[in-house]
Amino acid sequence: MPNMTLEIPYQIMAEKKQKQISMAASAIALRGVRLFLNAGKAAVERKSPPAPPKRRTKTVVPINKIPQQALDILLRTTSFSK
Repeated sequence: MPNMTLEIPYQIMAEKKQKQISMAASAIALRGVRLFLNAGKAAVERKSPPAPPKRRTKTVVPINKIPQQALDILLRTTSFSK
């Protein structure tokens, strides 16, 4: 019987310690969630304007116009009949 009386207080203390650790972990987790949500709000508030569109480096060739080089080659290679 003496062993049982000693085990019970240790079990109660272990449960209390477990609850304290659990409460501390919950507090830390909630603080992390709060920081995360506040960071998201701050990011939305300081949202930068959209970047201007980039300039094209290549020239745009109209599809309905044949380049002069291609036209010259076609004229040289094509034989016209009367």
